[in-house]
Amino acid sequence: VQPRAAVEPVQEAAESVPAKAAEPKPTNSYQALLDEVIEDDDWGRILSQLELPPMVRELANNCRMERYEGTEMVLSLSRRHESFRSETNTKRLQQALSEHSGQALAIEYRIETDVTDTPAHKAARRAEQAQLKAEVAIENDRVINGLKAQFGATVVPGSIRPLN
Repeated sequence: VQPRAAVEPVQEAAESVPAKAAEPKPTNSYQALLDEVIEDDDWGRILSQLELPPMVRELANNCRMERYEGTEMVLSLSRRHESFRSETNTKRLQQALSEHSGQALAIEYRIETDVTDTPAHKAARRAEQAQLKAEVAIENDRVINGLKAQFGATVVPGSIRPLN
């Protein structure tokens, strides 16, 4: 897990691919979606509310929302996850977001060397923290330490898994 770079990656204009806005079913949640993004900046929470096919979910989870203004959304995607970006996946993501927001949205991708702070990145970081917490809990457990001391027991490396 790498922290977000202090220097913004260079946007490669040749690789920005705008997609045409899809026609959504009208709803009243456009302002609610906009407020969610602006106030919480929680792209992952928005995605969790959408029903997306697995490949489209992978695409979205590996994007970081850079900007959402009016009917335009700019997503950053790392070069190593660029294979998820296809016309079909973009259309499906665009349709789901448009239906959720009640407004036709256009998606533009920025392809960057490395993109952090994506839902997938955050989930991996949470999994690493849970793993470390489980290992520390076992290492500090009185019963485990008693078995080690009394019987020479050992914990098999790699055998500890978090409960959640």
